[in-house]
Amino acid sequence: MKVRYLLALLVIAMISACAPAEVETPEVTPPVDTPPAAPEPTEVVEPQPPEPETVEVEVMYAGYDPSELTVLVGSTIVFKSIQGKHKLTVDGKGQPTLEEDTSQEVVADEVGSLRIFDIFTKKTMNIEVVEEMPEAMTEPTE
Repeated sequence: MKVRYLLALLVIAMISACAPAEVETPEVTPPVDTPPAAPEPTEVVEPQPPEPETVEVEVMYAGYDPSELTVLVGSTIVFKSIQGKHKLTVDGKGQPTLEEDTSQEVVADEVGSLRIFDIFTKKTMNIEVVEEMPEAMTEPTE
């Protein structure tokens, strides 16, 4: 029986010798409260006004295509005769005769309406000149 006790003590001694030693955990110091970093300044981009454009209007015996038009102030309207000879007036001011397959330009330099009249065909067209396009005209259609 003494042998059993000695064996048991020997096994216990061997097991305790193989057991890992207690590891001391270092004390963790809490981080120092630092104020949040200031946000980087962002560049403010001012919206740019829309750019004037060049729009072509076809002039025919039957009238104009497009028949109605809205353009930005400063835009250039190019009247192109695709059928016959035309004599246009812009707000009552005569323009050179427009021969077939030729064109002439008119600059919409003031906000308001331009009344286009063809003396030969007696056809009229109104062009609205605006500072910025209405929302309904700038949104894409599905």
